[in-house]
Amino acid sequence: IYGEEGFDLLGDKVSISEDGNVLAFSVPTLTLNKPGYVRIMEWDGSAWKDKGVEISDGNLANRIRFPMALSKTGNRIAFAANFIEDFQYDGFGRVYDFENGSWQQLGQTIDDGRIVNSFEKRSLAMDDTGNRIAIGRPDLQEPIRQAGSVIVWELLGDRWIQMGQEITGEKEQDRLGNSVHLSSDGNRM
Repeated sequence: IYGEEGFDLLGDKVSISEDGNVLAFSVPTLTLNKPGYVRIMEWDGSAWKDKGVEISDGNLANRIRFPMALSKTGNRIAFAANFIEDFQYDGFGRVYDFENGSWQQLGQTIDDGRIVNSFEKRSLAMDDTGNRIAIGRPDLQEPIRQAGSVIVWELLGDRWIQMGQEITGEKEQDRLGNSVHLSSDGNRM
């Protein structure tokens, strides 16, 4: 599987379902006039075939590398990225379900309401069902420079709700949240 043109950076981030038959990867691209996207493919027994169309709303900021996670079955995907609108970075994470042959956003764009740095690193983990996700922000600048933080989000009805308190680093440059993992049931991190 190759990128379509130079500087696509296909495969910058990759996730695979538990059985290994669904593969998701980012194409963040360095091309200024082309938004990045996420592509999901499924193994049909002899070749990788597209599972729905790529996920891109046209506002995904260029040069953002999406940390991502697939659910156990590969029918739900979460990724954390910046979204650009009117030259302002916004957004935090999105979750999509595969329904009726296409990827549909599940719930709202997850946003903790704080300023987003355009090159901020993120980490992301999902439980087996895809009903809980953890997003780490090791480069977070507030309240302590690069102390970092992790927030767990849970799907309740059709909304993503913060689960418990935000977990933060204790001192400057702790970079808590550089990597994050959830147990299969999402009760341990």
